[in-house]
Amino acid sequence: HWFAIKSFEGIFYNLDSTYFEPQRIGERKDLIRYFQFMMEAGCNMYLFAVISTSISALKKYESN
Repeated sequence: HWFAIKSFEGIFYNLDSTYFEPQRIGERKDLIRYFQFMMEAGCNMYLFAVISTSISALKKYESN
């Protein structure tokens, strides 16, 4: 099973189709905690990132 996580106006949501509606995860720090929880719980997962910004913008974001 797979699901998508998407940011809307700075808030991340789990768009898993098994839920009745999107599940709010929260801000970036909450997303990191969400992934940490899943890893600590022993979830076997792969993370694929789809980035719609230019590489130069991404490098600027990483330096912050």
